[in-house]
Amino acid sequence: PSPCAPRPPHHAWPREGVLADFAPPTPPLVPTLVVQCVTEVETRGLTETGLYRVPGAEQLVREWKRRLLRAGGALPALGSVADIHVVCGVLKDFLRGLKEPLVTFSLHPAFLRAAANRDTLAFLMLHLLRVSCSPHCKMDVLNLSRVFGPTLVGHGSANPTPLAIMEDTPRQCKVVARLLSLPTDFWRGFVGTEQENLVP
Repeated sequence: PSPCAPRPPHHAWPREGVLADFAPPTPPLVPTLVVQCVTEVETRGLTETGLYRVPGAEQLVREWKRRLLRAGGALPALGSVADIHVVCGVLKDFLRGLKEPLVTFSLHPAFLRAAANRDTLAFLMLHLLRVSCSPHCKMDVLNLSRVFGPTLVGHGSANPTPLAIMEDTPRQCKVVARLLSLPTDFWRGFVGTEQENLVP
């Protein structure tokens, strides 16, 4: 079985929090919601044009995110969501709604010890690399970096100034592009080599 297979959580999920609040108790510490969304996208979304760029219906994204957060580890099946862009929207909105971005505010050696953030980042990088390799999605590394830069990297503080936001945006994209340029074996080292459907 995949080491990132959805598992029941050790506690109920809050409405908001840091990534570790949603992570399972044992490694890899990737939240079940992230695993289920990524699995669904890879199962039926890699032939969709504009994956993660084309928005899903906002009301459905909010509704499904709320349902998934209420469910905790016993998540409802996302196969019943007709529009894969809604599933993409749920994943992006979940990551955007964290109190701290995946790459935490105080990016320093402590990030390397932030196991839930590290494992989830590795899992997402492997997923985004698979998306970028799908010719049907038409989402190359640059497009994915633009979409996920602000969400994954965030800012140096919880309340950035408008100037900081303007200055950070191009840097955020560059950071994600650089992360996506790392070899897949680097990312596999964090989530395990047994995970199915990894980038070749």
